Amino acid sequence: MSRQFVSIALAITVTSASAQEAVIPENWAAAPINDDQLIKRAVRASIQEEKEIAVAASKAAAIPQRYTASSEPPMDRYERFAAQFDEAKVPGCLSSQGLKRQPTFIFQGLLALPFIPIAYLRGKCN
Repeated sequence: MSRQFVSIALAITVTSASAQEAVIPENWAAAPINDDQLIKRAVRASIQEEKEIAVAASKAAAIPQRYTASSEPPMDRYERFAAQFDEAKVPGCLSSQGLKRQPTFIFQGLLALPFIPIAYLRGKCN
């Protein structure tokens, strides 16, 4: 039984190996084309393609500057420090920013009132 299986397997591999012959294109033996015009066209096309790639790269580099979230000019280091200082101030508990550092979860408006004493006790507001 095992001899039959081995002989069948060998027969299958031999037939499949002979069926896979190398495919050679018809123009394989043809002489290469030495046409100066063809070479010039190919060089011009590659130069044009490189120019298009350079233009696309310059446009891509300009996108983050052009499409920013704010239309304001960038701040210098003093303005940035002043903005960070204002952000760091602890707000008053009864001001509009009183619960800025206290999580109220899904509660807003009057439902957030119980969080005001919690924010005061935790030092999140004055």
